[in-house]
Amino acid sequence: MKQYQVVIYDEEIDFAFSLMNYMNGLKEFPCMGIAFTDMEKVREYCKEDNQVDLLLLNQNVEWNPMEECAKRIPVLWLNQGQDLVHKNSVYKYQSAENLLQVIIQQMGQQTQQKERYETDSFTVYGVYSPIGRCGKTNLARAICQYQQGRSLYIGLETYQSFEEDTCMSQEFLYKMKVHSKSMKELLERLEEDEYKVSYIPSALCYLDYRELVMEDIQWFLEQLRQMNLYTTVVFDIGTGSLFDFRIFSLFHYNFVLTLEEEREKEKHFRTFMNQSFQTIYQNIQFIQVPNASYDSIKMEEYVVNLLKGE
Repeated sequence: MKQYQVVIYDEEIDFAFSLMNYMNGLKEFPCMGIAFTDMEKVREYCKEDNQVDLLLLNQNVEWNPMEECAKRIPVLWLNQGQDLVHKNSVYKYQSAENLLQVIIQQMGQQTQQKERYETDSFTVYGVYSPIGRCGKTNLARAICQYQQGRSLYIGLETYQSFEEDTCMSQEFLYKMKVHSKSMKELLERLEEDEYKVSYIPSALCYLDYRELVMEDIQWFLEQLRQMNLYTTVVFDIGTGSLFDFRIFSLFHYNFVLTLEEEREKEKHFRTFMNQSFQTIYQNIQFIQVPNASYDSIKMEEYVVNLLKGE
């Protein structure tokens, strides 16, 4: 029985329909393919109330999910061997059997992610940048401020960017490291600002984070699931304090900030993540934020539009 629906569009019509026919001819394969010859028809189909689980599109197609879909539909891009235009892509000129293996792997990743999103009572954001002075902390605080419900900001910066009670950060790190049963008591002591945001500030020294491991973050998030205290949790992560790139796999959404004049550093970071952590890399959104305070109208408008495109 077919469980998933894959929409296929490629400039080579014979390729698209051949792949569709091969896919649909395999009774045990869980995906049903639907091929289109007109990209406008794809847009119309996705805007309607159809269950589309994956888009398989030629990499030269212009596609903006924030504008063209009522919901976020994952895209697997078909490349022809030239420089990759999109990060989540597959070489089209290989055997249909290999292509279907990639598609089913993609569906498995999306299903796991969807199940996690649907069962969690809160949303976790990771905000990071391989460069400095790009508005990272302003964005992290703005996401907390402009979300509905109670939010928790967790500072993991290389250097603390705003004054708060640093004793709280040391206590928090200790309790997370030893998996303390009193973590809930600490969180309940946190004060909220007028926007219902609580803050755990960054430590004075980024070396304090080097004793943490990914399992500590995993444990903490599991405690939050059980406590049901927050609807939004944001990790503000600095380059020097990033102790394990795998922690990005624990977050629902990851925003990596860049600057126009720092394209070379961004390129190196993209290459590293794609080669070393390809699955995580597919869940990273590279953005440039306005040069504005976290509580400004300009930043509010930016964050509202950004989160609409989740």
